[in-house]
Amino acid sequence: FEVMAIDRRSGKVVWQRTATTAVPHEGYHRMYGSFASNSPATDGQRVYAFFGSRGLYCYDMDGKPMWQKDFGVQMRMKLSFGEGAAIVLHDGRFLAVFDHEGDSFVAMLDAATGTEIWQTPRTEASSWSSPLVIEHGGTRQVVVTASTKVEAYDFTSGKLVWEVGGSAPTRSRNPCSMAMWCM
Repeated sequence: FEVMAIDRRSGKVVWQRTATTAVPHEGYHRMYGSFASNSPATDGQRVYAFFGSRGLYCYDMDGKPMWQKDFGVQMRMKLSFGEGAAIVLHDGRFLAVFDHEGDSFVAMLDAATGTEIWQTPRTEASSWSSPLVIEHGGTRQVVVTASTKVEAYDFTSGKLVWEVGGSAPTRSRNPCSMAMWCM
């Protein structure tokens, strides 16, 4: 599992680091993904590489390892579609969703240190949704979609704020059969 910095003008590799060496425990969907489906993120000071079951790795902008976090989970994804959910950085915090065919959860870490701030269990199966941070009524929330519902968590505590069902596909051919998307 490699992390690379590439100069966007020349295309040359500036640095390359091996985050971890491991044999992937599941496949990936050959049409829609690869073992490299996860997207890195940066806050301009650090680079974060998220490899799902293999953890989160933080480097400074010169490629020096800063910290790493093993979440202690070996994800099992439906139909071997891979672990390609994107990560989100917001206000010095890192958010990751672990929706899979096991014990799912959403977690928040301090982006500078990797210290876990909260982890909230979810009842969702495989999902590749990225969290979205919004503000409503002066309070920040982390909104996460999944296969059967949308849930929002308090940004500070991770407690469930609200949820709405109905995002699962139906047999109807009516595009507005999912009321939450057709309001």
